[in-house]
Amino acid sequence: MKLKLLKKIAIMSRYVIIGILIQSLLYSFALPESGNAQKVSIEEIEISIDVDDLSVQETLEKVEDVSEFEFAYKRRIIDNDKRLSFGHQKTTIAALLRNISKETNLGFKRVNEVIYVNREAAVSVTEEIITADITVKGKITDETDGGLPGASIVIKDLGTGTTTDIDGNFSLSAPEDATLVISYVGYSTIEIPVQNRTEINIQLEPDSQQLNEIVVTAFGIEKEKKALGYSAQEVSGDELVEAREINVANSLKGKVAGVFVNSSSGGPGG
Repeated sequence: MKLKLLKKIAIMSRYVIIGILIQSLLYSFALPESGNAQKVSIEEIEISIDVDDLSVQETLEKVEDVSEFEFAYKRRIIDNDKRLSFGHQKTTIAALLRNISKETNLGFKRVNEVIYVNREAAVSVTEEIITADITVKGKITDETDGGLPGASIVIKDLGTGTTTDIDGNFSLSAPEDATLVISYVGYSTIEIPVQNRTEINIQLEPDSQQLNEIVVTAFGIEKEKKALGYSAQEVSGDELVEAREINVANSLKGKVAGVFVNSSSGGPGG
């Protein structure tokens, strides 16, 4: 008897566990849709709703039932003696709110998942989708996986950004749906969408056209030749070979205007 009872308990427990797993799976599939809806305009979100002799408050509550939005308002601005009848509609939320506004002189402003109701709106329906800023970290590397110091990371359309440290690492605050523009002298500029990621590592590819036009100025700063505000003299490798100097520095004598080379009488290296 006890054995049969234990078997039944084991079978029931198995069904309970399977049921919990199925519910978890269904919830996980439904969750992303909820998160993405707040980024879609109410001009695009369609609902199916029956409005037949309802008060304003009842109508707003029905919209809440068939959508992911909530209404925020002071009760004193709602005239519940006013009855609304639009019949059965398959319409966008924005279009329905405009119809309600015509009948009640109410204004609606959507901010993310909340729709605020007021009486002094110049426009009947407005919206503002605010995306949260996140901290994005990462590393910019070259074709050999070496870090690129001083690489530029700019948020597209905002113009703000940062540069990488000596190891090629960076950190900045950016909207979760932003696009980063990454550039470095001698490498191809690329655009990377953030897509709510907090870590982005990027390998840049050399741009052969840019590499031919790079000039190393004082302090080792690299600039494009066309970006310099002054003329840049060039000394080719052939000219250095022709000088037949053991010390390469001595080979620059008379080759570049304004450069003074103090010759030494020693052997290789001065």
